[in-house]
Amino acid sequence: MKTRQACAFALLFTTALTAGNFQLDCEREDERLDLKANVARLAFSETISGQGSVLIDSLSSKYQWNPALATSRGLLAPGSAYTVTLKVKITEAADGAFVHCIIRPLDTEDDRGDLAAFSVKAVGSVQGVTLSFRVPEGKDQYALMVHAK
Repeated sequence: MKTRQACAFALLFTTALTAGNFQLDCEREDERLDLKANVARLAFSETISGQGSVLIDSLSSKYQWNPALATSRGLLAPGSAYTVTLKVKITEAADGAFVHCIIRPLDTEDDRGDLAAFSVKAVGSVQGVTLSFRVPEGKDQYALMVHAK
């Protein structure tokens, strides 16, 4: 089943356990954010906020699930607590299509190790997503992932 979905979002990470904050802002290339070239790219003409957003479009995909992006391994430090805030806007979607935001180990394909998850289904309006979680000690493979279905 083909899906048509385009979504743009900006994201901000903050950590409560270290001094200061770090940010991924989608306004420039960032090696800590792996955009899957077949469905995701930085967009500067259509943004939710700021000067850039990530545009996800699964129109040409033959797959039901389309991984769109993931943060790099080790970015989410073991033993640290995080709150991730995203703004998501789905501009167009086929029946049953949605955006799935998850905190999941990079080395698994199912939801058994998920720390947090949130799906966005509403089309046309900006929706705020907040995920709060703690990365288990000794686990450096957790990442924020966004999938389009």
